Amino acid sequence: MLECARDLEREHPNLIADADYLRTSKCTDSYNCLAYAAGDLSNWWEPTKLPPYKWPLPQYDYLPASFQTAFAEIGFTLTDTCDVEEGMEVIAVFVDADGDVCHAALRDEDGAWKSKCGDRFDIRHSLCSIDYGTLSFYMKRERVARPLPEYSEPSECEYHKSNR
Repeated sequence: MLECARDLEREHPNLIADADYLRTSKCTDSYNCLAYAAGDLSNWWEPTKLPPYKWPLPQYDYLPASFQTAFAEIGFTLTDTCDVEEGMEVIAVFVDADGDVCHAALRDEDGAWKSKCGDRFDIRHSLCSIDYGTLSFYMKRERVARPLPEYSEPSECEYHKSNR
């Protein structure tokens, strides 16, 4: 198995037993999980003024309320369910032990969850198999056309450390 996949599986051991776990893109540091959930595969979403990051708000913190506002800017609304609804997409946002947002995942039309794993690759997974923190909230919006991430065969994937 590839080194980048092994590293991810060491960090998230529940993935190994997850029947839905599948790598769905090549390794890239062009975007992160927050941008992926937003449908932006060109930018790394981070609440900072520093380039090359993108953040749609004037406040720069990791509080859930700020992320709710950021996702609302692009059409998401809070919801109390992650049920699949025709024509809608759902995201789940997670917080760490300090209450700071640390991860977001997107629910696919078929009910599977998809995430971007740092500067690695995108994956398909069960919601509980990726342990990035505690679920904080769900949001949904009308399904939009999303760009497809680039994909390469697993043998071409090389883990690399980002300068981020």
